Amino acid sequence: MMKSLVHLYQAWESFISSHQLDPGINVFIAKSWERCWPRMSPYATTPLKTLAPEHLLSTQVANFNLLSICRPVMEDIYQYIEGSNSMVGVVDRTGFLLDLVGDESMIELADRHGIRKGSLLSEFELGTNAFALSLMERVPVQVRGPEHYRKQFHIFSESAAPIFDLNGKPLGSLGVFNLA
Repeated sequence: MMKSLVHLYQAWESFISSHQLDPGINVFIAKSWERCWPRMSPYATTPLKTLAPEHLLSTQVANFNLLSICRPVMEDIYQYIEGSNSMVGVVDRTGFLLDLVGDESMIELADRHGIRKGSLLSEFELGTNAFALSLMERVPVQVRGPEHYRKQFHIFSESAAPIFDLNGKPLGSLGVFNLA
């Protein structure tokens, strides 16, 4: 059963204020909150680590095969969600956002929150988020609003799935950002 955003916010607030986990919180989210608890403030608004343009380009070149497969898929997904305040992104195995396609309003909003091409979406940097969890847990994950550890990202929801090579090695993660 999907929890309401109000219930998720209450569970987040309880965890932040008293380190009490609501038993209804998804196990992947709960584990992520536990990892984030000792090392970051949930109220932090520090800028995300972002690659300089020349480093982004070299990272994109190094991930050419991943991007050449993902870009058409991203465009196909976006074709179905266009106009819904959404964007589609792909990260490499370390969590750097390599490419984005989406509604300009959503891209601008995400940019104001530090999420842009070249941003590091790792759990260590951003806290709980679907891209990081899909890479860590090796399964598709959804993170809705207050399930993000850092409050500044409560306005977003993401769904992401890991991408593997033929040997089962993670290559990155593909997902959708939208408003919570």
